[in-house]
Amino acid sequence: MRVACFAVFAALFASFPAFAASECVVNEWAELGATTVRLPGDGGSVDFTGGDQLYGALRFDVEGSPVVLYGLRVDLADGAAFAPQRELVFGAGQWSREVNIPGKAQRAIDAIAFNYKSPGGGAGSAKIRLYGRQTIVLTGGGC
Repeated sequence: MRVACFAVFAALFASFPAFAASECVVNEWAELGATTVRLPGDGGSVDFTGGDQLYGALRFDVEGSPVVLYGLRVDLADGAAFAPQRELVFGAGQWSREVNIPGKAQRAIDAIAFNYKSPGGGAGSAKIRLYGRQTIVLTGGGC
């Protein structure tokens, strides 16, 4: 009797999709491109390899001198654009804060441009890397 009850319970349990297959949501940061800038400041852009990939947020990383990014403009593949009205301040070896892309959960990017300056007005150079956050949904037993 116990074996029969267990078999019936196992069959019912496996028949519910929520229990039969698991789903995981993974956020990954992919490097989209990099540029080297000369300080104290000017304008720049990042040539990136985003293609048709979709992103929900952006982050910047810097090597070399500290940098302030401002006047950031992101052109999206659907023709829309957005320009966050804040400066991104970070030192060498630090990440900027996340810049969320408004609208749909994730969107394709066409171009990114920005102005930059040295926080103290000093000279030097910095390598700025751009990263995009992709949200990937995994299904199956590996979650």
